[in-house]
Amino acid sequence: MFPVLSRAARLQALILAGLAAASVVAQWAYLMELRGTGAFETVVQMLRFFTILTLSLIHISEPTRPR
Repeated sequence: MFPVLSRAARLQALILAGLAAASVVAQWAYLMELRGTGAFETVVQMLRFFTILTLSLIHISEPTRPR
């Protein structure tokens, strides 16, 4: 993705991306518990927010390239 970044910087970016993904999953589980809704309905409710859409698009659009 960014060949000029050092291996340590890429590892830190990977860890931060993993934490961001885990936080979205944790938020999804929390909202399901709080509102008592099903999984699909909670996803639809979460998609109304720009931040969730942005994070999802970033995770989907980043190509994985073999090193």
